[in-house]
Amino acid sequence: MTSDMEQKEVDKELRACQRKNLLDSLKTKHTETQEFDGTV
Repeated sequence: MTSDMEQKEVDKELRACQRKNLLDSLKTKHTETQEFDGTV
C-alpha cells in the first residue's frame, strides 16, 4: 500500500519535471528564433 502511494508521488514528480523541461526548451527555442529573425 505504501509503496503504491510512493510510486504515485514519484510519477507526479517525474511528470512535473518533464513538463518544466519541456516548457524551458520551448521558451529557449522561441527566444533563439526571435534572435535569428532579428525581431522581438
